[in-house]
Amino acid sequence: MSKGGRGAKQGSEHHAAVLTEAAVFQIRLRAASGVSQGVLAVEFCVSPQTVNGIVRGRSWRHVSGPIGPFRPSLETVQVLVALAEKHGKSLEEELVLAVRELANREGIK
Repeated sequence: MSKGGRGAKQGSEHHAAVLTEAAVFQIRLRAASGVSQGVLAVEFCVSPQTVNGIVRGRSWRHVSGPIGPFRPSLETVQVLVALAEKHGKSLEEELVLAVRELANREGIK
């Protein structure tokens, strides 16, 4: 049977799965906020290639979350820089907070 065909188990239901859907979502969210794929691979005990496939949307397609590298517009970066300066935080900390707020607003955990 072809890959992903009828009857094929998906995600954490597959007998060889190492990750859960929640872990995949966290990988995508954290990668979008700037955490390196190498760090994520070590933290989640998977290969860098596995993390790359997840982040690019080639694997675990049934799981939501940001796919691909986060490339904010210039306006978004300016807003984040202003917020970081206002709150006395680094730009990375402010970006993580912004991503978390968006996820909360969308009801994503």
